[in-house]
Amino acid sequence: TQDRIRSQLRNLNDRIPTCQQFIENLKLDMAKRIDTHGDAFQIKLEKSTHKDRGIAGELLLRTVRRVSGSQNTIVVGSFAGFELAIRSSHWRTEIILSGKNYYSLDAVETPLGMIRSLEYLVQNMENQLSDKQGELANAEKQRDELKDKIGQPFEHETKLQSLMARQDELDKKLDLTKNQAASSLAAEANEPAVEVESENETESGENEVKVAPARATLSEATAANKDRISVVRVGF
Repeated sequence: TQDRIRSQLRNLNDRIPTCQQFIENLKLDMAKRIDTHGDAFQIKLEKSTHKDRGIAGELLLRTVRRVSGSQNTIVVGSFAGFELAIRSSHWRTEIILSGKNYYSLDAVETPLGMIRSLEYLVQNMENQLSDKQGELANAEKQRDELKDKIGQPFEHETKLQSLMARQDELDKKLDLTKNQAASSLAAEANEPAVEVESENETESGENEVKVAPARATLSEATAANKDRISVVRVGF
């Protein structure tokens, strides 16, 4: 448990500075953002500036389709004071706005949809700032709580130790059962073999059963019992 707490604390200590830097960069990007509401809209694609959203969206969509699948990032212009690029991979194609931070969105399949998504990305920076500040506050709270838990005994330590002891006991019993089973099989394998010899048409008419050592040879058995061996003739 202490190891898990330390691991979580390391992750938070790495995450918090990154979040803080993103917030600072976002504030700087918001300060340099150019308004694109209503008639203020304009976008630069290649070397041309376009103020019509429909035309601009159509040109941007053609570029996206041309770049799609190339696994490259290509700068295609600028929008709202940010560099505008298209990044393509095997799985997706994204529109990237670059300032102090990178802001991305998935490319859409309609001209006006493409432009509206871009405008929303820029105009929604206040909400991004609020979300990031909330994320930072939550991460700092978790970090402080975990710091207080470092070195503290585990809440259920006694129960855990009891369960571990019980597990060891069960493991030992299981090993003992396995050893007993192996010994039993070995003893059965070493038992003497039983030979059954049938007397055909003897005076008593009974079968004789004799026990010979497992490794007795045929000659030894014959010498010891030759007076009991009878010849059996089988007629057809």
